[in-house]
Amino acid sequence: MEEVDFHFFNFFHLSWPLRRGSYRAATVAHETGLPIVRPMFLIDPGHREARENWWTYQYGPDLVVSPLWAKGARSQKVDANPT
Repeated sequence: MEEVDFHFFNFFHLSWPLRRGSYRAATVAHETGLPIVRPMFLIDPGHREARENWWTYQYGPDLVVSPLWAKGARSQKVDANPT
């Protein structure tokens, strides 16, 4: 039972900030029509790298997500603030 408690405790504390941010992003989406998941070219349409890097997106206003697509890749260059 201690192991289950440990995992639940870690999950709860790691997921809480993401849930708060998701709620805040959903509120903004409701009020403005701006989607929760925003491709980088939506943030700055004139930025060439933002258009070419189609797999990188913002989740809400604070979190940039950029999955690794190449097999064996451990890192990649991401322009997290195209504006």
